[in-house]
Amino acid sequence: MTLGVATVNAVAVGDGYRDHSYNAPEVSVPSRDVPQSKTWYTDGTWWGALFSPTGASHFIHRYNASSHTWTNTGVAVDARNSSHADYLWDSTTNSLYVASLGTDSSTGPILVFKLNYNPTTNTYAHDPDFGAAGVQVGVGPAETVTIAKDSTGQLWVVYENPAGAGRNIMVNRSTTAEDVWGASFSIGSAGADDISAIIAFGGNSVGVMWSDERTDGSNLTHFRFRTHSDAAADGTWGTTVSAASGQTDEDGIETFAEDHLSLTKPSANSGEILAAVKTNNSANHIRILRRNPSTGAWSSHVVVGEGLSVSRPHVVVDSTNARAYVFYVGPENFSALDANIYYKSAPLSTLSFTTGGLGTPYINDSNVRITDVSLSKHSVTSAMGGILGIASGDNNRTYYHGWLPVGSAPPPPPPGHPFTDINTSKFKNDIIWAWEEGITVGCSATRFCPDGLVTRAQMATFLVRALDLPATSTDYFTDDEGSTHEARINSLRAAGITVGCTATTFCPDGLVTRGQMATFLVRGYDLPSTSTDYFTDDEGNTHEARINALRASGITSGCAPGRFCPNGIVTRGQMTAFLHRASINE
Repeated sequence: MTLGVATVNAVAVGDGYRDHSYNAPEVSVPSRDVPQSKTWYTDGTWWGALFSPTGASHFIHRYNASSHTWTNTGVAVDARNSSHADYLWDSTTNSLYVASLGTDSSTGPILVFKLNYNPTTNTYAHDPDFGAAGVQVGVGPAETVTIAKDSTGQLWVVYENPAGAGRNIMVNRSTTAEDVWGASFSIGSAGADDISAIIAFGGNSVGVMWSDERTDGSNLTHFRFRTHSDAAADGTWGTTVSAASGQTDEDGIETFAEDHLSLTKPSANSGEILAAVKTNNSANHIRILRRNPSTGAWSSHVVVGEGLSVSRPHVVVDSTNARAYVFYVGPENFSALDANIYYKSAPLSTLSFTTGGLGTPYINDSNVRITDVSLSKHSVTSAMGGILGIASGDNNRTYYHGWLPVGSAPPPPPPGHPFTDINTSKFKNDIIWAWEEGITVGCSATRFCPDGLVTRAQMATFLVRALDLPATSTDYFTDDEGSTHEARINSLRAAGITVGCTATTFCPDGLVTRGQMATFLVRGYDLPSTSTDYFTDDEGNTHEARINALRASGITSGCAPGRFCPNGIVTRGQMTAFLHRASINE
């Protein structure tokens, strides 16, 4: 193996590792921009592009997973020390493609580089057709640029170019050869602070998503999406669609669509796309937008809920375990001395994230504002060892990185139940009990979705089956017509276990909180009341008496010492555990 120029020692911090200083003139937060990726995996090794003050350039670094250190290979990519770039690894050609631009206000060139990897010597070298100076594909100012390669081998970039008060969403592409490019052209427009990203997907298409913070006639702002078929002429693009939209507030200050997004796909030729976005409408939200490969329609899944100041999301797929991971910075406040990188994950089958709380720390160093995490474009597998991300210490001008191990897929389930996704769940035995008792049939023929959230309608079905409640001919509620759970909802009402969310409605799609769950179980299993007040965080809660009764019965011990978390949302796995304990207690 060819030795690198220098090995950079890493220092373990609260979570993750502190790396070398990037302190140099004009260098600010080098791990940005949100849609860009700066790590990749090939030939049994993770790699990253990091700025080094020695040489004043962005160099390719090799990651040493065993020691959590970086080795500078001495191969410079873009000599512009203030530049920000997107890195695309192509295993079919053993090549690294890089789209790079200067600062946001720079009117300088937008460049594409190609570096070829030699697996014998473990080194990279600039492709002679592109040269060390790269090929110009556009001109700034632009906020970000990203790159993709379609199924025909054609390269594409997208960036935003100011035009008056707004911006044009500009694309360009290679033509007769990779290093020969045409003229850029617009495929849409956006607001003055919006961004874009491009992705190749479905084995035959590229797609561009961009934020549009301008309000339309209905006071809506949008995340817009447009596709191009690889077989079509370069200028022929599909109709622009709205992947997600929402209203601004009454003062027009907070918009739904924010200039934060990243794109990925679950598999190499998947027609499905995942977009991690930030929305803002009276509270910050991180969401995953998912494109249905059959219909092209988009669904929205909340990752981090209301009231939490988080931003700059980046999504990565663990294809071994079929999970989506979303990483982000919190708090967003730029004046905050201390900020960390957090993550949450959810099964690809449901994308049901536990929306309460900030999530799990990924990179954390006390009194340092760590921001702008950047991860790989491609999915990760257990063979790659883990998920590698880099970030910037904004107030100490130092690189950080995070490492999240990726384990092997769980073994097939033992005979006796059909679920392939419960072997690592701590509620496995409870889930099997619920299946054996006929309380659940799962979320599909072979999956239970233990991390999925429980709706009120599903709760009704769980309880009616667990308690073997009789059917009723009375239709109590007006908002459950046509629901597959309607008959059980009526049975639950007839038994006096629920009175609905109003006198005439049940709110079947509402999510069940831990407080509501306590009331359902106490009424359903007729648990005795108690005068003991066990928890400090349910004072004044309408479910407080039933929460205490549930604790006195031994069915719950709370979410932490002295706390019950009454507003937390119950997962499907947790619900089977509560039902199992209540059944044993009965």
